Amino acid sequence: MSAIRSDGGPAFPVLYGQTNGLDGMSLRDWFAGQALAGISAELVRLALEDGVSQEVAAARIGEGAVGVAAVAYSLADTMLYVRAAGDQ
Repeated sequence: MSAIRSDGGPAFPVLYGQTNGLDGMSLRDWFAGQALAGISAELVRLALEDGVSQEVAAARIGEGAVGVAAVAYSLADTMLYVRAAGDQ
């Protein structure tokens, strides 16, 4: 992947002039959020499979939150890269 990152533009585009200067969420943020939901669900499933409580499962995710977020954004960057490569 190139070192230059693109946020993919707005996740929910609107007609020009209807945003009051606010662009909202980027496509990169949207992709990362979707990846985060899947990653979090899988981490909870794995923790519950180990027989721990939901509270312990949530605490485990919280302890690794920075790493989980980094993985989610890495997946989002990959999705944007593949999306752009498909346009060529």
